[in-house]
Amino acid sequence: VDVVDGMREPGKRWSLLDDAARKESWKPGGMQPFAVHEASKRLYSLMHVGGKDTHKQPGTEVWVYDLDSKKRLNRVKLTEMATAIAVSSAPK
Repeated sequence: VDVVDGMREPGKRWSLLDDAARKESWKPGGMQPFAVHEASKRLYSLMHVGGKDTHKQPGTEVWVYDLDSKKRLNRVKLTEMATAIAVSSAPK
């Protein structure tokens, strides 16, 4: 969703998964699986391997995407599964 002059407009669709990830059955999951850091234009997604209807299953990895290029930048393996993700705009 793009916000233009305070109005929400559907943006162009793009997939979080490339062919290899799709074949391995990676999916977003958890109760709050996405977070956006606006300043860096990064999307963070909790991901897990699962079948149909596993969208509430906890994530085992966090995948980081650049919102401008729509490309995955990083995969972070979690030491424990997570059901929610958030990011902060606070400086280091």
